[in-house]
Amino acid sequence: MKRLFVFTGLALLLATASLADKGDHALYLGISYSIIAGPDEAQNLIGGGFGFKGGIGFGLNPQTELIVNMQYTGFPLKREGYLDKLEENLNGSLTVPRSEISMSGGNIQAYGIMVDLKHTLPSEAPDTTVYPYLIAGLGFFHFENPDKVTLSAPDYYDLVIPSSEMGEPSTDPAVSLGLGVDIEMSNSTSLILEGRYMVVFNHNYPENDGNSKLFNISGALRILLGK
Repeated sequence: MKRLFVFTGLALLLATASLADKGDHALYLGISYSIIAGPDEAQNLIGGGFGFKGGIGFGLNPQTELIVNMQYTGFPLKREGYLDKLEENLNGSLTVPRSEISMSGGNIQAYGIMVDLKHTLPSEAPDTTVYPYLIAGLGFFHFENPDKVTLSAPDYYDLVIPSSEMGEPSTDPAVSLGLGVDIEMSNSTSLILEGRYMVVFNHNYPENDGNSKLFNISGALRILLGK
């Protein structure tokens, strides 16, 4: 599935390039940090994750850019939240005191493909190098559970929980809205600082509205490739 995601992203990138062969092109390379914004069950189970992203932007006009990007984030499972979930699935309490249990493994892998529309806000300052912008995106995220989670305690056998017992991988549509600032560093390079709110329509939490919400903060270099 990861290979399919990569091939799909490359195909989307090439298709977009053929439709946007006018104007400037820019390369984006950055890092990000995402936290779960809801619902409560997801916040209790999944911690904030670091990731990286890269993409190519196509200038549609002086203020508007179409960006195709691919990104990866690893989300760690929270120990206490995971033990709560395990206890719930066992329909009872754990036979080992929680204070004696250690946990290893447990990163959820998230792979994303997004198409963003970035609109730079007009500025009346004559020599400004700081350009605020609005951004909105549509795309898909593929989530894979950890290969395994291992619970260990003194004088007990390790409990190894394979990925097959933690649910199936999923690929879900996503939307995002955000704002950022483009800080010009040279004629061809700028620093991008950005914050987004994202909804992934995975329907994992039916007691709420079914979907996962995230806050994402990222920083990137934007390198102008020319016409």
